[in-house]
Amino acid sequence: MRNSSIFIACICFFVSYALLWWPLAIVGLLCLILSGNWPLALIASLCFDFVWGRPAGIFHILLFPWSFLTALLLIIRYVVLRQIRSQMPEYL
Repeated sequence: MRNSSIFIACICFFVSYALLWWPLAIVGLLCLILSGNWPLALIASLCFDFVWGRPAGIFHILLFPWSFLTALLLIIRYVVLRQIRSQMPEYL
């Protein structure tokens, strides 16, 4: 499952770079984060930050919006997994 999610994420990244369509980039980041490959997700988000630059409008204060999104998703994944693991009974 992990290799297929990395493959899907890579396809999403390449298509989003070619078409400059950011929803595919979010799908790719989600695939990487949910598969547990967070270093690649951080590298990809930094690449998106450098390619697409600083956002305009309300979010112009965020210098690295993709990196902030990735960090937020990583924190959410950690908290949810911790909550699930604490509620699961341990069987030996």
